[in-house]
Amino acid sequence: MKISDRPYHGVYNTKEDHVPPFDLPSPLRIPDGKTIQTPFEWMNFRRDAVLRLFLEEMYGWMPPRPERMHFERLSENPAAFDGLAVRREIRIHCENNGKHKAFDLLLYLPKNRKTPAPVFLGLNGRGNHAATPEKEIRITREPVVNWSTHEVFATEPPDESTRGVQSDFWGFREILERGYAAATLCISEIFYDSPEAFPSSIYRLFLPEDELRKPGHDFGAIGAWAWGLSRALDCLEHETGIDAKKAAVHGHSRLGKTALWAGACDPRFAMVISNESGCGGAALSRRIFGETIDFLLFWRDYWFSAAFKRYRNRENTLPFDQNFLLALIAPRPLYVASAAGDLHSDPKGEYLSIASAAEVYRLFGAECREFHPDSLPPRDISIGREIGYHIRSGEHDVTPEDWKFYLDFADRYWNVK
Repeated sequence: MKISDRPYHGVYNTKEDHVPPFDLPSPLRIPDGKTIQTPFEWMNFRRDAVLRLFLEEMYGWMPPRPERMHFERLSENPAAFDGLAVRREIRIHCENNGKHKAFDLLLYLPKNRKTPAPVFLGLNGRGNHAATPEKEIRITREPVVNWSTHEVFATEPPDESTRGVQSDFWGFREILERGYAAATLCISEIFYDSPEAFPSSIYRLFLPEDELRKPGHDFGAIGAWAWGLSRALDCLEHETGIDAKKAAVHGHSRLGKTALWAGACDPRFAMVISNESGCGGAALSRRIFGETIDFLLFWRDYWFSAAFKRYRNRENTLPFDQNFLLALIAPRPLYVASAAGDLHSDPKGEYLSIASAAEVYRLFGAECREFHPDSLPPRDISIGREIGYHIRSGEHDVTPEDWKFYLDFADRYWNVK
């Protein structure tokens, strides 16, 4: 189906003076009107309630770790990237209820480190072989996203023609040169990006097929992808040369939404990075700017729980906004990035969201003085410490400039040389 064959007739606003007035709820305010005052109160009384809101009202059920897992090393190259790195391909096997699902992790480790390396972990949409210029990587086994077409649910068979097409996007060489490890896995092997994917997805490990074919699920693709990131972290905890206690989960666009949800659900992720995640990610829903809940669900309702549909064109009835999601990362380091030309993702809404979430970080001693809700910061500079932010000139993408800011941010905490 082409986009032109299914026109969207809802509100799509890209003018700031058309943003409706709204009251932004505070994640620190509990339903009885009291306000959380201490880190102890947040961690022990409020955080679980906020997480439950997202589980019940937006992203849906998060499956547990499967009954059995094992990790199969498919290959190892001790001289990848011209001798800069060790490269491993690892197949993650998951078994539950007598069913099996497997997906492949591509891992690069900086070769000359004397201590285990912190790692950047992210999902890709076009296959592990598309994320790197190296020619030996196994081609992903499931249909992959084709973002170059104007079709709604476009996939393409992965083949030699897509090798290395996202190399610049992933920046592996730059990451390795800075002393970090990098890992990625493909969403298609977890839940390929289509409303038809439920029966073949990781949810089949936990539910019967007839349940997966019913409409109105209380789970969705973002939950499945976030679950896959946690299983990748399970694997990294067993890999020599990796300091899995220093794992940064990152993602762009739909996978930026996923990285935030994975970081909220799995506190083992020591750092969370969202790149232009927009509505359903870092941006405030109440602004009705760019991509809205209605717009998002028109195209991709299967990313979320069916319960989320009740908030289409009713954003002010949400019992939360995305500032609550960002607050769930506290007190761990969080970085949110926008692009000035990416109005679809609402840069101002992302900035206001992180500025609001800063009140939770302040409970833990963060100052967050740089975040002022009255105006956006200048372009192309990085601000903040415990929370980082930048708005880059340009469009919806991940660029070397973005990676420089992320690596600089990680250096503050992990002192990688």
